Amino acid sequence: MEEQPGFLQEWFAEHLFVPLQGWAFWAALLGTVVLYFGLLVVLQALPPALRRKLTVALTFLAGLIYAVEFFWPEQGNPLTGYITPLGAKFLPVMFSFTIGLGIISLAMVHGRNILRRRPGWGNSVAFFVAMLLTLGAGFWNLASQRAAEAAGASPSPLAFPRVLWRLCEEGLLFALDSTMFSVLAFFIVSAAYRAFRVRSVEAGLMMFTAFIIMLGQVPVGMILTSWLPSEGPLAWLRLERLSNWILTGINAAAIRAILFGAMMGYLAIALRTWLSLERGAYFGAED
Repeated sequence: MEEQPGFLQEWFAEHLFVPLQGWAFWAALLGTVVLYFGLLVVLQALPPALRRKLTVALTFLAGLIYAVEFFWPEQGNPLTGYITPLGAKFLPVMFSFTIGLGIISLAMVHGRNILRRRPGWGNSVAFFVAMLLTLGAGFWNLASQRAAEAAGASPSPLAFPRVLWRLCEEGLLFALDSTMFSVLAFFIVSAAYRAFRVRSVEAGLMMFTAFIIMLGQVPVGMILTSWLPSEGPLAWLRLERLSNWILTGINAAAIRAILFGAMMGYLAIALRTWLSLERGAYFGAED
């Protein structure tokens, strides 16, 4: 069934959210930036108690849109048409703001380390060099690709901007990611050693189960029980079948139980955040 437009959605599409080109786009972008920073200045000038009430009200209204849309009957729902635009366009904008806040936070922390010459401040310098180099290479590569496409030519993979971007992405970022994950492997091994030490019946059962699963995933384990018939009442004793039964039967049930508990916790956190009952560094400091 075709999704019906929401309340005043067609009017917004025709008068407010109209695609802009040329100088109108840049004027609208500049106006948006000025309005954004103006709102930040106004919010910072408000008393803390009023700013808290405003934050609580806006948070409640934003969550109320989704709650009302979900419980409203499907026929004639004036909010359904807004759900897809909010999720596909507005939320990425919000995520972009969180990325910006993360960059500002990292810049403040590492900037203080450099200014105060704290131990390890050289790592902070490396952070700024890597961040600026990656940003510059990314924008340069994007601009060169756009220029090549505008000229009717395909971007050359040997162009210097492309090579610099690949060096930053594949030569540095991917290598650092692999290094971090390889370090985590040693942590997982040490954690597994501590968890599998047989000190109780439960630990012994977990150790035996892990041993069965690991043997069932490698050729050596399959060879050990290959003499058992593949059909009949003894077929389930073959290690590959026993391992698969543990993974798809017992383990699946345990994972579902964990997911149920996690979703209940997620729902509780969502309700506390929506109703501004969650206490943190911001609200807790003012109570």
